[in-house]
Amino acid sequence: MDAAASPEDAGFLIFGVLGCFATVAVPILFIFCLIMAIVRKSKGWTVATIVMGVLGLGAVIAAVAFSANQVAEAVEESKIPREFADDEGRFALTGPGSWSVQDLGHPDAELEIGNLFAEEYVMVISEAKSEFDEDFSLDDFADIAGGAMIDVLEDPDYSEFEELTVNGMPARRHRLNGTIDGIRIAYVNTFVEGKEDFHQVLAWTLEVKQDLAIEKLQEAANSFRESSN
Repeated sequence: MDAAASPEDAGFLIFGVLGCFATVAVPILFIFCLIMAIVRKSKGWTVATIVMGVLGLGAVIAAVAFSANQVAEAVEESKIPREFADDEGRFALTGPGSWSVQDLGHPDAELEIGNLFAEEYVMVISEAKSEFDEDFSLDDFADIAGGAMIDVLEDPDYSEFEELTVNGMPARRHRLNGTIDGIRIAYVNTFVEGKEDFHQVLAWTLEVKQDLAIEKLQEAANSFRESSN
């Protein structure tokens, strides 16, 4: 069942309808009055032209002010971090408010988030430890999963694995740059050992945007946490 529209939504709808009317109708009426004022040389039509001109200017000012307010609100909302979790609630991570859930097309991904316009993406793929031998380690997992990514890239350039801890869990991370379909991509790949799973937290952006995006991608990966349930 659809939720009932809130008073705020109704207000935006009414303002939008009136704004569209003013944007379309007022200029037409202004041009019509101007033509009639020139043709008839009538004081009444001249006054009407002035009135339509003032109304049109007011509509433009109101539209600009409304747009500026919407942009300012969007900017403020983008500064508020958002929590994202997988469908089963087994893990979560925090990203910028400008991110949202995405469909990035990976069949094994349990969580796909990011910002299409900023070209910032994070994907989480989990593998049950029970699927591996008892002596299979986090280093083994990082080597295999990280190596598989390196193999599919053209001209790969990558760092050695860094040892770190992500919310109390042992982890490995490396930077990886490479070409896919002629496009240079920059990755920050983090491999985390949880209680029952190995997790790949794969984050990437365009190489030309890495200076702006890498810190956000790392912060998102660093926020990865398993559910306490």
